Formats: sequence, C-alpha cells, structure tokens
Amino acid sequence: FSNEGYENAKQACGSCAHQGMGEVWLENDFRTLCGAGSIALAYLDNYDWTYPWTKGMQYKQQQKVDYTAQGLELSNQKSQETHLLQAVQVEK
Repeated sequence: FSNEGYENAKQACGSCAHQGMGEVWLENDFRTLCGAGSIALAYLDNYDWTYPWTKGMQYKQQQKVDYTAQGLELSNQKSQETHLLQAVQVEK
C-alpha cells in the first residue's frame, strides 16, 4: 500500500493502475470494468515476502508500519494466503 509504488504504476500505465487489495479488485471491480473478458496478465504487487535477512532493514520496518496503518498484518503466511486468493480470482 505504498503511495510511491502506486504513483510509479500510474506513471507507467495511467488509469489502469489501481491501489488496493488485488483479490478484492479482481472479484468486484474487474468484472464490472471488463464484463466477461478474461485476464491475459495480472501483475499484483502486494504482501511482500519477509526473508530472514530483511527483518531488521529499515524498509521492512517501514512496510510493517504501513501495513499496520491499513489494518493488515505483514507476514509470510498472509503473503501466501493473499496470493492464493488472487490466483483463484484470476482463474475464474
């Protein structure tokens, strides 16, 4: 949920950039925007994986603060769950 990442995406593709939870967008907004169309490509960048050597790094500490501010838990378990939910939505 980094505003910097969202702004970078908007510069790259304009109105096709969306900020929010990918699985929610795929389930609710994609079908509304695209009707019965299929997904050729979905780049869903969220829930970064925390490697043991990154736990003490400043950027990872900031991610934890950012996720917490959004009411989310930053964990590898949540990363796995979220990516699975997204994959299920892409396959619908």
